[in-house]
Amino acid sequence: MPRPLSVAARDPTPDDDTLFEHGPPESFERRLMWTRPGFSGAARRAVIVAAVAWLPVVLLMLIVPGGIEPQRIGVHARYLIAAPLLVLAETVCAQRLTLLVREFTRARLVPEQALGRFDHAVTSTRRLLRSRVAESLAWLAAYATVATLLQPLNAHSVAPLAQWSPAMWWNALVSLPLLLTLIFGWLWRVALWTRLLASIARLDLQLVATHPDHAAGLGFIGQSLRAFAIVAFALATIAAGETMRQAMTTDSLSQSKIYFNVLWALGIVVLFVLPLTVFAPVLARALRRGIVRYGRFAADVARVVDARWIQSNEPRRAEAALAEPDFSATTDLYSVVSNVYALRAFPVRPREVLMLLAAVALPYVPIVLLTVPPQVIWDHLRDVLL
Repeated sequence: MPRPLSVAARDPTPDDDTLFEHGPPESFERRLMWTRPGFSGAARRAVIVAAVAWLPVVLLMLIVPGGIEPQRIGVHARYLIAAPLLVLAETVCAQRLTLLVREFTRARLVPEQALGRFDHAVTSTRRLLRSRVAESLAWLAAYATVATLLQPLNAHSVAPLAQWSPAMWWNALVSLPLLLTLIFGWLWRVALWTRLLASIARLDLQLVATHPDHAAGLGFIGQSLRAFAIVAFALATIAAGETMRQAMTTDSLSQSKIYFNVLWALGIVVLFVLPLTVFAPVLARALRRGIVRYGRFAADVARVVDARWIQSNEPRRAEAALAEPDFSATTDLYSVVSNVYALRAFPVRPREVLMLLAAVALPYVPIVLLTVPPQVIWDHLRDVLL
C-alpha cells in the first residue's frame, strides 16, 4: 500500500492525506456552506463563485444602467472564466501536486533515516495551508489592494467615485476582492510548494544518476508544470480580457500594453518554473558523483576490452569477436553511462515548459486574430511552410 503523506493522526479524518487541496478561501467557503469537510465540490463552488462575482455585476449593468461601469469584456474574463477556473484548479492542479509529493516516498527517493523530516515538512505545509491566519491575511491583502487601486481616484477627485454605478461598486467591494483572494490563495500554495520542495531537496535524496529520465529519478516533478497549466491559463485570461477590450476599441494595441502582456506572461511562467530550481544543486551534485563513479567504471571496462581484443597479439577472426559477449555488454554499459552525461540541470523537460507557455498564450489567440489581418497571418504562415 502507498505510504501516506504524514504520520497517522490519533483521530484520522477522511482528508488526512490531502495537502494542496486546502488554502484560502477554504474556511470562508465552509462558513457560507459552499463546501463542507471531506467534500471538495469544486464544480459547485466554481458555479457559486461565478454567481457571486459575475452575475450581479452583469445584472446590475442591465437593470441599473448609467454612471461609470466596469468593462464588460474584463468582467467576463475575470469573473466568468478566471475565477471559476481558480476554484476548479483545486481539483485539477492541487490534487496532482499532492500526488507528486507522495511520489517521493513511493519512488524510494527519501532515505529511511530522513522519513521523519519528510513527514515533518509535509505536516508543516498542511498546517500552513489550513491556517485561518493566512486566509485572513489573504482577504486583508485583497481589500488593501482594492483600496490602493482606488487611492489615485480619491487623490485627484471624488467625482469619479460618486459617478460609479451599482455594478461598479459591486465589482470593487465583492467581485474583485473575491478574485484577488483566490489569486493570493494560489500564490500562497506556490510559496508553500516551493518551501516544501526546498525542504525535500535537503534530505540527501537517493538519486540514480543513470535514470533514463535524465533527472536522476526526479523527472516526475516536472509534471507540476502541467498541473499548473490551468492556473496559468486563468491568470493569463485576466490580463487578456483587458487587452481584448483595447483591441476591440482601437483595432490596435499600444506598445506599452504589448510589453505589459509579454512581461505578465513571462512572469506567470517563471512563477511556476522557479520552485523546481531548488533541485539544481542536488542534480549538479548527482552529476558530479555520477561522472566520477560511472566514468571510472566505464574506463576500467574499456581497458579490459582493449587489452583483450585490441592489444592482444592472438589471431582472432572477426566472426569470433562478434560472437563474444564482451562487445554487447560494453555497448549496454555505455548506453547506461551516457544517461549520466545527459543529466539535466533542472528536472523539467522542454515539452513541459512549452505546455505551460501554450496555456499562457492561449487566451491571447483571439487578440492576435483580431488585431492582425488574416492576410498577414497567411503570408507569414506561407513563408514558414514554403
